[in-house]
Parts: sequence; C-alpha cells; structure tokens
Amino acid sequence: MSSFEKGETDTFDEKEIQYEKQSDVEPLLKYEKIANDVGSCLQNDQATCMAVHSKFLCVGFKSGKTLVFDHLGNINSLASIPLHAGPINQISIDEKGEHVATCSDDGKVAVTGLVAVDNSVVIIMDRPVKSIAIDPSYYRSGSGRRIVTGDDRLTLHEKNFFSRYRSSTLHEGEGIVNNIQWRGRFLAWATAVSVRVYDIVARRTISLIKREHKRGSDWEKMRCQLYWRDDLTLVVGWGTEVKVCRVRKRYDTDIESRELPNFLVEILCLSEEFVFFLVSPKSVVIARQRDAEDHIQWLLDHGMFEEALSDVSQPSGRNLKKYSRLSIGRSYIDFLLDKDDYEKAASVCEQVLGKDKILWEQEFSKFLEKKQLRAICQFLPVDSYGILSSTVYEAVLIEFLYSDSDLFLELISKWPKNIYRVELVINETLKYISSGSNDEDITLLTALALLYINQGGYEKAMTLYLKLQRSDVFYLIQKHRLFKAALFKVSELMDLDPSQTVTLLTDNIDLFPVEVIVSKLSNQTHLLFLYLDALYQRDSRDFSRPYHNDLLNLYAEFGRGKLLPFLKTSDFYSIPNALDILKEKDFVPELIYILDRMGNIRDALDMIVTRLRDIDQAIEFCQRHDDRELWDQLLGYATDNPDFVLAILHKTGTKIDPKSLIERIGPKTEIPGLRNVLVEILRDFSIQIELEENCQKVLVGDCFNLQEKLMNLQKSSLCIEGISTCHSCSQRLIMQDEKKLMDIVMFKCNHSFHKPCLGDQVKCLICTFDPTDLQIL
Repeated sequence: MSSFEKGETDTFDEKEIQYEKQSDVEPLLKYEKIANDVGSCLQNDQATCMAVHSKFLCVGFKSGKTLVFDHLGNINSLASIPLHAGPINQISIDEKGEHVATCSDDGKVAVTGLVAVDNSVVIIMDRPVKSIAIDPSYYRSGSGRRIVTGDDRLTLHEKNFFSRYRSSTLHEGEGIVNNIQWRGRFLAWATAVSVRVYDIVARRTISLIKREHKRGSDWEKMRCQLYWRDDLTLVVGWGTEVKVCRVRKRYDTDIESRELPNFLVEILCLSEEFVFFLVSPKSVVIARQRDAEDHIQWLLDHGMFEEALSDVSQPSGRNLKKYSRLSIGRSYIDFLLDKDDYEKAASVCEQVLGKDKILWEQEFSKFLEKKQLRAICQFLPVDSYGILSSTVYEAVLIEFLYSDSDLFLELISKWPKNIYRVELVINETLKYISSGSNDEDITLLTALALLYINQGGYEKAMTLYLKLQRSDVFYLIQKHRLFKAALFKVSELMDLDPSQTVTLLTDNIDLFPVEVIVSKLSNQTHLLFLYLDALYQRDSRDFSRPYHNDLLNLYAEFGRGKLLPFLKTSDFYSIPNALDILKEKDFVPELIYILDRMGNIRDALDMIVTRLRDIDQAIEFCQRHDDRELWDQLLGYATDNPDFVLAILHKTGTKIDPKSLIERIGPKTEIPGLRNVLVEILRDFSIQIELEENCQKVLVGDCFNLQEKLMNLQKSSLCIEGISTCHSCSQRLIMQDEKKLMDIVMFKCNHSFHKPCLGDQVKCLICTFDPTDLQIL
C-alpha cells in the first residue's frame, strides 16, 4: 500500500508552519510544500479542500474548479471535472480512483469519470451541499452508483431500475454535516456535536462519538476530520486530539438478548505512522511524522548541541545517515568558539575527537588562532607517547613559559616526557630565566628541575631542589641513586632536613663512609651529634665505635637524656675522660654510675645520700652490692637523719639486724613513727616464725603419710598368673609338668624369676641391670 493512502486532508494556515519552525517546542510533524503546477494555480486562486488517492491528488478551489495533480504537484491535463459556481466544499474519490465526486454551495453535486464518462452524473439540489462521499465501489456495475451528501441532513442517492437517482434521508437533526467518509460497508460523518458510524448494509447507526467541549478553546471553529485507515479502522481528528476507532463484531448473545447492532466501535492509542496532506488557501503541504534525523536537525537549528550529541550517542543514533557524533560535535565546537565559550568548546573536543591526530590538530589550530591555548591545553590527548605532533605540545608549553609560569609547571608535572622535545623546552626555559630577573622564580626553577628529571639530568635536578629547599630531593636521591653526588652536599642536605639526611646516611653506610661524614660535619657539632647518635642507635657493625668519646662529649652537650643510657651500654669510651666531663658538668646521676663502674661504691653511695638524698636508691644500691661495710655506711648516715631510719627499717625489714640500727640512735633522738615500724618488723618476725613452724608441721605430716604408705605396700599381696614368664629364661613360671616345677622368687618390683635362674643373686636382675656390664662377643 502506498504511503499516500494514509493521507488525510485539512485546511492549514501557512503561518502555522513558520511558527513551528521558530517555536522552542519541537513539532510532531515535518512539512514539505508541494510546488510545481499547484503553486502556480494558487497564485490566482485559493484552495478550499483536497482529496488524496494513491494515484493522484484532487484540489478544490474557491473559484469552483477542481483540478487533478500527481503527488509532485504536476497537473493532469486529461482530467476534466465540471466547474461549480461556488467554492468546492468536499471531494471524494472511489476505491480505484476512476471517479471523483464534488459538491459546492451552488447546490450542484457532480460525479466525474476520469477513465470513462459513462457513469458521470450531475445532481442539482435546492440547497448548498457541505459534504459528499462516493461509494468506494462506484466503479462496479450493479453497485447502485451511490452517493451520500450532507447539509442539514445526511442523504443517500442511488440509481433505481430506470437509471434515475432516488434519494433517502439517513440522518438529520444534529446540524450541518460537514464531513463524510465511506469505506466498505461503513459510513462515518461529522456534525458540530458528534461523529456517527453507520452500517450502510444494516441501515443503522452502530456508534456515536460525542464531541468534547473545552473552555477557552477554538474548537467551535475547528472542523472534524475523518479518515478510514482500513475497512475497520476510523481515525477521528478534532482540534489537537486524535482518536482511533476500531469496528468489531458483537458477540451473538448480546445481539439476540438486547437487539443491538451486529457491530460496535472501540476507541484505541494512536501508534502508527501517518502521512498528512494539508491544504491552506495558498499552499498544499505534505506533513510526515518526524524521524530521528529530523529531531537532530531541529535541535541543531535551535542551538541545542548538547542534546543532539547526547541523542546521537545513544544506540539508536548509530543508524543515522546524515549526522554523526563527530559532525555534530565539530559543529558544536564552532558554535561555542563563535560565542567565545572556549572552555566548553575545549571540553567538547575531548568528547568527540577521540584519538584522531588530524582532527585534533585541525581544532587546535582554531584555538591557536584565537589565542586560547589556555582553554584547550587541559584537554589535549596526552597518552604515554602522545597522538599529536610534538610541536603542538611545545607550542603550548612555550606559550605558558612566558605568560603563566604556574600553568607551565602544572603541564610539565602532568604531561608525559615523551610527547615533546625536552631539550628544546629546557633551552627555552634557560634562555628565558637568564634574560631578566627570573633566576629566582621558584615556579620556573621547579619546572626546570622537573625538565632535567625528564631529560635524565638528575644531578642538576638535585642541585635545583637543594636551592629551592625541596624535601623531595631525598626521594630523588634514593630513586636515582645519586649517592656520590649527595656525598658532596651533606651539609646542604642537613640544613634542609636533618632527620631525612641522617636516615639517608645511616641507611647507606657503605656508600657514605662514616669518617667522611664526621669530617664534613666536624664544624657543625649539633649536626654531628644528630648523625653519631642515629648511627649509634642503629649500629650493628660498630661503625660508631671509634667515635664514642666524641659521642660522650656530644651527649653531654646536646642530649643529656641519652647520656646515662649511653654510659651503661657502651664499652668504648674512656672512663677517666667520662669522669672528668661529668665532674665538670656536675651530672650527679651519671657520676654515680661511673663511680660505681670504677668500683668506688662508697663515694657513689655518699653522692646518692648527700647529693640526691634518695634513700630508696641508696637502699637499692646497698642491696645490689650486698656489702656489709656498705650497709654500715648507710646506717651511719641514718643516725643523723630520722627519716632515713624509718625508710631503712621499712624497706629492708628482716634483711638487716634492726638492733644494730636502733643501737645507733641517741637516747634523746625523737623519731616519729618509729614505734609503728618496729611493731611491723616484729609482726614480720612473728609471721616468719609461724611460717617456719607450719612448714615443719607439714613436713612431719608428709613423713608419717609416706611411712604408712610404704608399710601398706610391704604388706600387700602379689599375684602370679598362670601364663606369667620368668624374666630371665622367658619360660613359664608355673610348669605343667610336675617334674619340672621350680621355686619362684618375686620381687616387690613385680619382676618374677625361677629361683635357679637367679643363681646367687639376691636382687632383681632387671632393676639392677647395668648396661656397662654388657660384653660384646
């Protein structure tokens, strides 16, 4: 079936097409004006109605003429349709396209044969005729050559036996019938209030579709449009609403019980595609449903490039022939560049250009021409080896070298080194730095250091990092093993970050000889202290051993908190030297340790008591050495100090003879709390005596229990089983033959023997077995 058979006619104002083109709301249909002879005819006349057939178009004019055109608008000069005296109101064509019926306000109804004139007829009525429908089977002989006309009533005209037309009224009373459509056995017509579907065979109405009325609308002025899509499907268009009506047969039970028509009409959602032919006084237009490409075109015409890009990126967009993601994207880029929206244009480049070198360089040239490299630089493709010419990346870098050092550094940091010629950019950077007052520009120097790293000039980069005081110089040294170069920069590294420098030096002792480092730091004693201290803390191969005397002095100067642990753990410093330093510094705890280590325990105890006045430490010191004379020295200090007496009695308890201490106390010396301490000591002695007595009782009880157990064991019986064997000869102890019976000896260890097997032994052969008695034969 040709698509033109899906057509529908309507009057249409040409201004509506222009409005829809300019509107921000996307239209549902696309329009194409029919030109050629149609356009020429409309220059001097106005179209009033149109009928569409798969073979041709019929257009009625205000002048009363009706012309036949092909679908391209070319006139068919062979078709001659009678002229009416007024505007043509409706045109109807039979199924085969052989007859055309027209009506007008002049009261004339004309049926014209386009192939043969045998069945042409003109009917003169006494009133204006507003609508007409020709029998689809009009071309058949015996069809009755029927015509239906409409004015204030619906009239059926059909030939009788004598070839004369007889008229009969099918319906009236609802106003003017302004549209009639006939398909098969069903007739549909529209008035101002409703649409009726009529069974021409059964001669009865099968459905009534009332018109909806909306306030504030122009529906009263809108003509109802009818179109039979097939023998059972009627499309009703009223204003902006379209209804699809489906004719179906009723069930037999309903027909018999309620005397209903054989057919009924159901309303269906409009889902199929249609082609509309629209007529206005000065134009004839074809309206088709818009497709995906029309939608894209409308978006582009309205500057909605993002939506167009989104739609064409969907799976359905792959079938587009006219548009592609790339073509739309490039149009969008040009649109944005014209609007000076450079950032957005650059982001679209990233979306649509992919990895096409030629396309990227073409778009890059546009940004370069507009001096907008700042916008495009962040979106340039920068894979490991780049996809563009190196001159593109170099142009960007050199542009920002002179105009924006921060962005220059950012790009150097982000871009792979393989996409541009590093040496060229280094030379340009050095030239720019040396050209003026840029030699102290931190940003440019940082970028230069990164360029040196990209080039492989790691030592130059290390020098710049030290100048810039960048702590990541240590990572650079470790990663690229710049230990030899770092050896000459130890002082600068220590000034930058002593902690990281010390870690670097001590982690790589074989590469940073200790004697060299000590020599370089000899004039910076605090830094030397940090280095030797770290070396000593982690030294497992005694690299620090030759410098323990130096370290002793450094601890005394900068790290007293570590001095005493050092004195206790090291064996490679001079004790006399340490004694002199500690006396000079008057470091009492450390001096006490050295005196103790030298064996001068009495002087050490004297300092604990007299300088530190720490009786607890003094007691612990005496307990550790366990020297009677040392205890007497301590008791001597206690006689003049009541607090010492109490502390000694309380801490030592029964470890010393309390009597010897108490005897040293003068008779008139008052010692507060002495009574309680003595009571506590006596209680401790009492507890000790009680513990000894209880222990003795437990031991005596255990002795009696064990003795009783032994006696019971001696009195217990021993059993010899019939199958028991001699542990010497391995024969049964109890023989079956009475002649072979022997005496049996059983020891308390449960070992049994034949008495002859024991010989002169009186002890168990097994329990008294000595492996050394074995002789090797």
